[in-house]
Amino acid sequence: MTTVPEVTAKIARFATGTGFDDLPPAVVEKVPACVLDWIGVTLGGAKHPISEILLGFVQELGGKEQATILGKGIRSSVTHAALVNGAMSHVLDYDDVHAGTIGHPSVVIAAAVVPFGEYLGASGKQITVAYAVGFDVMARLGKGVRPHHYEKGWHATATLGRFGAAAGAGRLLELDEEQMVHALGIAGTQSSGFRQVFGSMGKAFHAGAAAADGVQAVLLAKRGFTCSKEILEGKHGFFELMADSMYDPTPILEQLGKRFEILEVTFKPHAACGLTHSTIDAIIALRQEHDLVAEEIDRITCEVVPLALDVVGKTNPKTGLEGKFSLRYCAALALLEGRATEAFFEDSLVTDPNIRVLMEKVEVKANSDLKYEDAPPALVTIYTNKKGALRKRVDQPKGRPKNPLSAQELEGKFRDLAAGTLSPDVIGEIVATVYEMEKIGDIGKLMALCRATRR
Repeated sequence: MTTVPEVTAKIARFATGTGFDDLPPAVVEKVPACVLDWIGVTLGGAKHPISEILLGFVQELGGKEQATILGKGIRSSVTHAALVNGAMSHVLDYDDVHAGTIGHPSVVIAAAVVPFGEYLGASGKQITVAYAVGFDVMARLGKGVRPHHYEKGWHATATLGRFGAAAGAGRLLELDEEQMVHALGIAGTQSSGFRQVFGSMGKAFHAGAAAADGVQAVLLAKRGFTCSKEILEGKHGFFELMADSMYDPTPILEQLGKRFEILEVTFKPHAACGLTHSTIDAIIALRQEHDLVAEEIDRITCEVVPLALDVVGKTNPKTGLEGKFSLRYCAALALLEGRATEAFFEDSLVTDPNIRVLMEKVEVKANSDLKYEDAPPALVTIYTNKKGALRKRVDQPKGRPKNPLSAQELEGKFRDLAAGTLSPDVIGEIVATVYEMEKIGDIGKLMALCRATRR
């Protein structure tokens, strides 16, 4: 076992000691983009059946009106808001990704920090610091236990997200270093989430539960609730139990407070698991380059990293959620439609006979020569009856840091997701407000806009 003395304490020191002036300008610029994307996917998720189930749940239990549930016109307790917002923002699997974590930071970090900030009356600058800190803690821990933790079957968004949520929320509440250590311990001892639930509502629930647990941990720690001071590195702590001691301390602590992982965020252009994106991009490119139509396709071979076959290898999806974890469906969709936005992940479309015919022609296989480093590559070959075999390899799918979405593309995604829930005027006001994050005196102003229903 690798020994890292006081790793929990070092993370707590970073979380409590980082201020706005410690953030590089690029980080300050990146946070509003993350917030805008998070609000968009949350408003999009507010249309999914999961939102009404969770809304009914929290309304039955009740709670003080402390924080906004986006797109629903109501407020609830801060932990309930974190739960519902977190789940809604992840249910479409359209939210941001951090490759080093193999997880989705913002659906946990934002779902904890933004409602908690609303409850506390936090400013845009305070939200920016908390967001960057929470993101960094989650992402660094992810890089430290990658890939073994994920390959074991843990859902990193859930397990690591609790630490990030606690770090970000704790920064907002201005915990001291000892309190932050205990908050990390309280959050960490609740850490769980299995990949077994992928393709169901359970995956989205992971994000909301992690956000709510992080906020709860901070509120308890502030009141003097104690926990282990070595929740990460202890003999029976996170690293030992959930990574089998197979972790690397270097990316966790190296340049902590100097280099921020939020700069490595990926914004998704496709509404499916990130491990499908290289395949989708390759097929769309071939479709455009060769004017392909379904009738001329004999078969499609998709070679992917072994992990992709495990995560997105569903061969016979029956629902839209399962379709997001089916390379066969995503490949057929990309060929037929030339895009993979949320509109194409309805239950009825996944089982549509036309797409099923094409899905039968898709073969997915693992290629151990393809390495998942900062992005998961894919090699696609489309065999046609007129144009021969057409091949395309994609190493950096659209949205990754080395092939980013433009500001216009990101804003367009947000507007598409918010349409139907908020009025065009409110949508425009949200965009303008988010990009002036530093000037917001009270984040409640932004949340009030997100609470409004269409008018």
